[in-house]
Amino acid sequence: MTGKNHLIFGGLCGTLVLYHEFMGGVPIIPTAVAAGTCMIGNLLPDIDVPTSAIGKIFKPISFLIQKIVGHRTFFHSLLALALLYAGMWYWSINSGNSCVMAARFGITIGYAGHLFLDMFTSRGIPLAWPFSKRCYSLFDRRSGGRFETAITVIIFCGVAGVYYAWRRFL
Repeated sequence: MTGKNHLIFGGLCGTLVLYHEFMGGVPIIPTAVAAGTCMIGNLLPDIDVPTSAIGKIFKPISFLIQKIVGHRTFFHSLLALALLYAGMWYWSINSGNSCVMAARFGITIGYAGHLFLDMFTSRGIPLAWPFSKRCYSLFDRRSGGRFETAITVIIFCGVAGVYYAWRRFL
């Protein structure tokens, strides 16, 4: 998926997070932090590409990461997601700050959303890396173009539908 579509999906997921948190009684400031960090989390797995949106911001680090692990390896795995969540959890527990706790939620949801979206490309992602290099793909389509944007919105509608059904019926 392209950075533009990751931002679209991150923004839409951030809106869903905003609704979920605010309707759950969370104050507006932490809710806004959760929604905003969802977009950041959605860009984060592409830190291993110096030409990506986040890679351009952290170019020296991104270049080094790309040289060491390459693209779509560690940062596109469930191991990276688990380590990110563990690190964010540790930070939020030690800080006790509601905005840090909200950021943990938003970044983790955004990161998971990125991995989910990348499964809709022909290349797929190595979920079990480093234990297996097998890439998992749900859809055989190259990245880019209007079709990808349409698929991104359709996927989000599916996610929102599942969320709505879960809130309504469970």
